[in-house]
Amino acid sequence: MDINNESLGEWTWHLKTNIIDVEPLRYSCLGYDGNDMPKIITTEFFNEKIYVEDYSEARDKMLAMILGETDEYEVIYRIRKKGSGYRWFYDKCEIVEKDELDKPLIARGYTLDVTQRMIGMEKNEDFHSKRNLYDILTQVNNRNTMLEHLASEIQKSHTTMDFIVTCIITIEDFEKINEKEGHIFGDHVLRRTADILRETVDEVDIVGRYGGDQFMIIFIGKPVNVVEGKTDDILKEIDAYHFGNEYPIKLSSFVVGYQNETFNEYINGF
Repeated sequence: MDINNESLGEWTWHLKTNIIDVEPLRYSCLGYDGNDMPKIITTEFFNEKIYVEDYSEARDKMLAMILGETDEYEVIYRIRKKGSGYRWFYDKCEIVEKDELDKPLIARGYTLDVTQRMIGMEKNEDFHSKRNLYDILTQVNNRNTMLEHLASEIQKSHTTMDFIVTCIITIEDFEKINEKEGHIFGDHVLRRTADILRETVDEVDIVGRYGGDQFMIIFIGKPVNVVEGKTDDILKEIDAYHFGNEYPIKLSSFVVGYQNETFNEYINGF
């Protein structure tokens, strides 16, 4: 996957004036050109085009940043194109400058066009509820969903006697990747790693994002030694993948099998 196929560039948001400096790609992908744009672009140019169903979440997160309640946010939403149709945008934004009273002044962010990633989800009848089950960036299960799956599989294993083995995969020095290559590239690494994990595990196994730089795989019906071998193969495949930069992407893994301890005891061992 070419990261540039999704990136719509970075932008700067001046919170006091609500003026936003954006790359032309952010509005040209919606069918607008320079003649359509006001001389001074504010966030309202984009906000007024957000679908009604997605507007509240985006507005609330932006408002929390304006009020200084949070220093960063991420949100995914549909935005109408010129004429007809829409595209899916993913925004990630963080405060980069505050005044002497610690009030936010300037925020910077970037936008990804994630339309292709969302098409499959939209076709599902439970689309809106399922959005709450998945990690917003990588579109694999989020942490809460993974823990619910794990608790359920453990409960079933008491009857089926299936092996339950959990693997935590960590992207090493992820903060340095963001510092050296930028957050857009860092998120590209997260998304592509999630894709590879999804593509390489068996259908019965469950993949999710466990933390900022961590993924979880729940292996069903496989003993620890088999999982360790499969995990080594997965890490080799990711290691061989060219992410498009010179900074080495290294991963580590931790494998632990369920041995009839309590659920809390088991997850505390990760």
